[in-house]
Amino acid sequence: MAYFDTHGSDEILNAIITQAEYGSDAINRLVRFVEQSLIALIYLSIAVYLAPVLTIGSGIILGVLVFVVRRRVGSGYAAGSDVADANEQVQHAVQAGVQGIRDVKLFDLESELFDSFETAVDRYVSASVRIRRNAEAMDNFYQMITAFTVFALIYTAVTVASLSLARLGVFLFAVFRLAPRVNTLNNLLYELDSRLPHLVRTQRFQRRLDAQQEVDTDGIHPPIPTSEIAFEDVSFAYDDERVLDEVSFTAKRDEFVAFVGPSGAGKSTVVSLVARLYEPDTGRITADGTPITEFDIDAWRDRIAVVRQQPHVFNDTLRYNVTIGNRDASQAEVDEACEIAQVSEFLDDLPSGYETELGDDGVRLSGGQRQRIAIARALLTDADFLVFDEATSDLDTALEARVHSALEAMDRECGLLVVAHRLSTVSSADTIHAMRDGRIVESGTHTELLDQDGLYTMLHES
Repeated sequence: MAYFDTHGSDEILNAIITQAEYGSDAINRLVRFVEQSLIALIYLSIAVYLAPVLTIGSGIILGVLVFVVRRRVGSGYAAGSDVADANEQVQHAVQAGVQGIRDVKLFDLESELFDSFETAVDRYVSASVRIRRNAEAMDNFYQMITAFTVFALIYTAVTVASLSLARLGVFLFAVFRLAPRVNTLNNLLYELDSRLPHLVRTQRFQRRLDAQQEVDTDGIHPPIPTSEIAFEDVSFAYDDERVLDEVSFTAKRDEFVAFVGPSGAGKSTVVSLVARLYEPDTGRITADGTPITEFDIDAWRDRIAVVRQQPHVFNDTLRYNVTIGNRDASQAEVDEACEIAQVSEFLDDLPSGYETELGDDGVRLSGGQRQRIAIARALLTDADFLVFDEATSDLDTALEARVHSALEAMDRECGLLVVAHRLSTVSSADTIHAMRDGRIVESGTHTELLDQDGLYTMLHES
């Protein structure tokens, strides 16, 4: 997960779509180069066998001329690298304009983004034209010097070399077949050189992804149901920034446990560690006494359902989005989950009810509606713990209270781990942990914490 948190989606999409396509093109040209080289080698061997001095001499002269021309027109790799850079800039400018269209219009950024896009396109066009111009120039030059070389070989073979008519005929056949393939090889080599930067960047991207692969342990499944989650002296840092410092707590399946504190206190990191999006640097997280790192990662995530502050809504129907965690859910189960999450409050306003297309990332919905859909999808899973990371922050106070009341009144036994800024959200929690600077500084019920007159009291009063 660290890779996706530190690299923009424009960079990732460019690597997957554009660079991969160019990289594939480079591999295709490499295959053709090898194929043509083998055929050329056959004709070259025949020519060397029949007239070694003529063939080697002309080969040296041709090689020197090719080297001079390549030095003159410049490196295909450098031009290809400019194309790769320009593609990245185009992807960045387009994605920034599309994803940030509201801020672009509100802050009058159209001209700035258009200038960035235009600069990137100009750079792409310039580099592409340079590659094509150089390729055509070299192709024409190679054809010319190849023609001169062939004529010179014919003249020398007829007037100087003591070749029989039969050997001369075979030699000339080999030379005529070899010449166009030498030209093709030179063209393929330049085209391959110009596409290598994309292949190199694609492989670098693949290596970075491989290095960030989630560590999975097959064959070990968490207990069903999971009754307790415990943090034991857990510390964690993003790079060199320590965000959790020896955090310890327990949460049982029949408890409502909350985390509050100022921004940057480490609350959301607790959620990420529970979901195994990251692994602790020190300490351990256990489920019923077993470290969660020993569980199959997918099986562990089946035991928890995480609702983030900004959940993703897929470009599909409401039914599709609600049933992400349970495609086999019955209509009654879907209705119940939507009732608890207060999706039913706006369901009748949707033109096609559950079959309404919600648009890319729920573009047709408000932030609060997206959060309620995410809560409903979490409720449809068979999870033992619901983990909310500011999951109701976009709801008004009354609606948020109804959601939490419905959650606490559910028939099924399910633990609640809730990160919240609004203390009214968690005032009924069994245990509230107040966090600051990556540490739990206070723990207790709402009343107990107010009596301590500490961080929680300060947050409550503010």
